[in-house]
Amino acid sequence: MLEINLSPIYYRTGLNSPVPFPGLPANASAYAHQLQTYCAVTRTRNYPQVSTWCQTCELAQTCPVAQLQPLPQHGTLCITNSAVTGGGKTLAAYAYGVQHCLTGDKVLGVYPTNELLHDQKRAICQLFQTIHKRPPTEGIDGELLVVDGEFLRQEKDAGEQNIKLIEYILKRAKIVLTNPDILYLLCHHLYASSRELTGRTITAFSILIRDFRTIIFDEFHLYNSKQQAAVLWLVGLSAQLFSTVETPHPHSFIFSSATPLTEPEFAEKLAALNALGVSTVTIQQPGESQGRPVMEAVKLRLESANLRAWQGEEKAIEFLPELQTVLHQNPHHRCLYVMDAVAAARRLKQELTQLFNPDDVGEAHGFVRPEEKRQALRKRHTTGTSGIEVGIDFTGDYFKDILLFEARTSAQFLQRLGRIGRNGREGGENIAIAIVPPEVLNCLLEYPQLPQPFDRTHLPMLIEYGFRYFNPEGFVGYLEHYAPLEAEYTSQIYLKGFEYGKNPVSGEWEETQERRLTRNQLNQLIQTLYPGHNRQTARQALRKLLANGTISGILGFRDGGGVVEANIYRAIGGKRENGKPLNADFSPLFNLEIPYFDYAKSQQAQTFPFHRYSLTYLLRRTHCRFITQAEFLDYLQPYNHYPETPTYLKQLAQANPMNYAIVYGDLPKPRRWHFHTNSGQYRWVKQGIKQKRDYPILDKVRRISGLSIELEKTEAALDIDILNQALEKRDAIAYIGKGNAFRYAIETHLPPLFELHPCRWGASEAQYYLAFDLNAFFLSSLDSINPACII
Repeated sequence: MLEINLSPIYYRTGLNSPVPFPGLPANASAYAHQLQTYCAVTRTRNYPQVSTWCQTCELAQTCPVAQLQPLPQHGTLCITNSAVTGGGKTLAAYAYGVQHCLTGDKVLGVYPTNELLHDQKRAICQLFQTIHKRPPTEGIDGELLVVDGEFLRQEKDAGEQNIKLIEYILKRAKIVLTNPDILYLLCHHLYASSRELTGRTITAFSILIRDFRTIIFDEFHLYNSKQQAAVLWLVGLSAQLFSTVETPHPHSFIFSSATPLTEPEFAEKLAALNALGVSTVTIQQPGESQGRPVMEAVKLRLESANLRAWQGEEKAIEFLPELQTVLHQNPHHRCLYVMDAVAAARRLKQELTQLFNPDDVGEAHGFVRPEEKRQALRKRHTTGTSGIEVGIDFTGDYFKDILLFEARTSAQFLQRLGRIGRNGREGGENIAIAIVPPEVLNCLLEYPQLPQPFDRTHLPMLIEYGFRYFNPEGFVGYLEHYAPLEAEYTSQIYLKGFEYGKNPVSGEWEETQERRLTRNQLNQLIQTLYPGHNRQTARQALRKLLANGTISGILGFRDGGGVVEANIYRAIGGKRENGKPLNADFSPLFNLEIPYFDYAKSQQAQTFPFHRYSLTYLLRRTHCRFITQAEFLDYLQPYNHYPETPTYLKQLAQANPMNYAIVYGDLPKPRRWHFHTNSGQYRWVKQGIKQKRDYPILDKVRRISGLSIELEKTEAALDIDILNQALEKRDAIAYIGKGNAFRYAIETHLPPLFELHPCRWGASEAQYYLAFDLNAFFLSSLDSINPACII
């Protein structure tokens, strides 16, 4: 055990600055990073005005914004703002945009989780109220709108395409909050499923770049390499394709982060865009010895458990009697428990209901619906998983001052620790218990004696040192191997929006001047971001992925490529030598998200016991049974009058599930299972033709079929045959490697919750591992020595 008393972090207030920072409560003043971010955005709009502020501002001598040169009329400025959790980054990012949104300066906010979308909506409504003395009007024709998948399903008419609704929204709303998925699908034209919709997609994208001049990416330190590539492409397009748009305002991209961004590959590529007129500025807020406490003091305790073997759950339960004593002595304390596994969060809830009033205990994770999560966050005891560690402010109704959490990496440790101590109280009493790998605790115990209290501004360095052997692989090879192919696909679709013209002299059809200019701009952008690549080499690689049926693995986002695959092949066009469409012989893709009926929940009155969750989790940790679609709909029929049912049915129709299940409860111990295939089942696609092979193709991404599920212990009640019958009708975009999945994940430092599955071949005892969809391409990108294995 190691105990550290963390000192508060203060941000100085009362700075001597003439900057008229908006949106502050009465008798409050802005922090340095807030003033600097506001000035950076204002400088892109009115350089002379900001220059006059610098003449008397006490920050001017060391302020990076004061060193910026004026942008060209249509320039692009990328602002990275790093401040501690709870340090006012939302106010810094939105102050200028909310202040000017009623006069044509629209704002787009991008958040990594839907929970955070709705949580931040409250903060922005409050800021709008402070600035404009009234709440914003909400809705499609209002001033503020949250756009996620659930909203699109509810609002669009029967048969209407998402892109029509998105185009309508972008023309009208002034502040739009969305997630990276929707922005990615729009910017890469993946809503296009016909020539008409391709044109609509391009129009909607053009409206976005033309009208939304402030684009904010919150919690940017959580973005993986694919998401970083998408952001780089968007920034590049804003500078390259829209430099001639008739508007006086350049773009401001704001990257908000709780920790300084340290990804050199992203920074290098962003700097490369300087050649296209992109400027960058980095703003960091250091801690001070006086001012307002943005992070309160915390009594931090580190305990160890073998997290690789999922022993954090047992360790957490060991602490509950001790916490019960603390809570008896301090009845005002409120507790948050953040675990990696849903099973651990659910079991903690069960244990807590034995110790405390069950009405005071809630759970917030993927097994519960959004409204239930919000109710759970308000309870005295809240158990959850990674979905509640991102940006949710545990203040107000959500207030917590005791935290128990697992941490497998330094980033996870710091992110979760930042959930408490954000109320700005002098003398706040906060307790945090972190369960870390034994190697981390042993390393920190050997560290020279730590001063008490410990300066919290030095904590990131200490934690990164302790976790240095556990920090995960970042898949930076993806930026070089596959991001150029995403760019090439998008370029091809974008160019379809430009007509050819007839030469009045020769009578031949040829490129118009506008199309030729756009093609050259796209060529230059790809070469700037990805030196050594050009559109010709990227096009050749893209053709291979289209022919092999794996392209949707990189163009899909979080839920695999099955949802967008049909759109990809319709939009790209092209036929095989036999005249069939490129995807004519493909079977539907795996969809590992399974709709299920929660039997235990159905015994509770006035509850809607239907959800969706990962097949791999249901197999590993639940007592369940697989059923047919007809049986599942029979279970759903008595709930047809529930308000949730229409939305749920729309979700099912869109997702095209491959199977359904009933979940009766959690297993006391994980079930052991694996994927299985053999030479009689195994098929793989090469140039559109499915071929047999007596052994699997290793270390390459392929579209395959013939996978089934095998249990290491027979369970007739599970009805595994129903599941395998569904698998027989599906293809998978997969990467297969030889070796033990658990050992490979450790050796290559895969992220903590990276989906890697064990696999067996025939009757052989040899071990293989599988990764699907985007994860398959991530694994492929690790082999940078042998590029032949990549495509």
